[in-house]
Amino acid sequence: TGILRPEFANYQFVNPLATNQFIVDQTINIANISEGPAIFDPALIEANSNPDLRHYLSLGNDIDATDYVEFIYNSPFSSASNRYLIVTERAGNNPVTVQALDNMNNLTGNVINVTNADYINTGVVTDFGQNIEIAVYPLTALVPSNTEISGIRITQTAAGTLANLRDGGDGKVFILYDPTFLTPPPTIETLTSAIQPTCPTNEGSITVVATDNGGGTIEYSLTSLSGLNDQAFQTSNTFNNLPPDTYTPVVRYQATPTCVATSNIPFVLNFIPCPSITTVKDFADIDGGALTEYDTVGQVINYTI
Repeated sequence: TGILRPEFANYQFVNPLATNQFIVDQTINIANISEGPAIFDPALIEANSNPDLRHYLSLGNDIDATDYVEFIYNSPFSSASNRYLIVTERAGNNPVTVQALDNMNNLTGNVINVTNADYINTGVVTDFGQNIEIAVYPLTALVPSNTEISGIRITQTAAGTLANLRDGGDGKVFILYDPTFLTPPPTIETLTSAIQPTCPTNEGSITVVATDNGGGTIEYSLTSLSGLNDQAFQTSNTFNNLPPDTYTPVVRYQATPTCVATSNIPFVLNFIPCPSITTVKDFADIDGGALTEYDTVGQVINYTI
C-alpha cells in the first residue's frame, strides 16, 4: 500500500500553545504550533504522511471539542473500497470524528464517529509505554464510491469532557491506497523555493521539488498570474530568468500527462528597482553674466552640472 501525502494542512485551535499542539517523533518534540506555520505545518504534514506510527501530532491540555485539523490534497481523488482511512491514537482513549472535504474544501458525506471501542491495538509501543491503536475504514464509509474528495477533517469532539480533562488525541489520520489501482499525481513538496530578482536583469528563479508517487518521470511547469510569463512543461525542475510575476508550480507525469498536480502556494517574484543616476546640465551664464545672449565666436558659456 501507499500513503496519500497531503500538500496542505488547515487547522483551528481555540487555545494554540506550544504545550497544546506539538509533533512527536519517538522521544523528540519535532515542532509545536507556537513556532508558526513555516515550521509547524510541514512537520504536521510529514507526521501524517509517515508510516511510523510513533510519529504523530500530540494534543495536550486545553484542547476544545471544536478543534480540528484538515489535510488537503492538491489533486482530488475518488473514493473506492480499496482505499482506506486510518485513524491512530496513543492508548486508544480519545474519540474523534472524521469527515471528507469536497473539491471546494467544504465538508461532505458521512461523519465517522471513532469511539474507544473502534480502536485496534497494534502492539507498537510509544516512548510513553502506551500502545498505538488504530481504527480502519474504507473511504466509502465517508462518501459513496467514485465520489471525488480533496481532503479529510479530524475533529477532537471528545476534548473538554470530564473524562478527558480537556486533553486531545495523540495520533494521526491518513489514507492508504493500493498502487495497483491508483497512481496519485506527483507531490509538490514544501522544499519548493524561489530566488527573488536582482539588478540589473530583474530576473529571478523558481525550483520546484516534487516526489514521484509511482508514475515515473516528472515534468514541471509554471503558470503566471499575468498569463504573460507561463512556463511550458520541462523535465528540469528549475526555471531561470523569470521576470517579476506571481507563479504557481504545476507538475505531471511524462507518461500520463493528464495526471496533474497544481500547488496551492503561489510564489511572488517582486520587481526590484535598480539604483540609478541622472545628470542634469543647466545653463548658468555667459562670460560671468556680462552678456545675456550668445552671439559671438569665443564667448564662454558656463553650466552647472
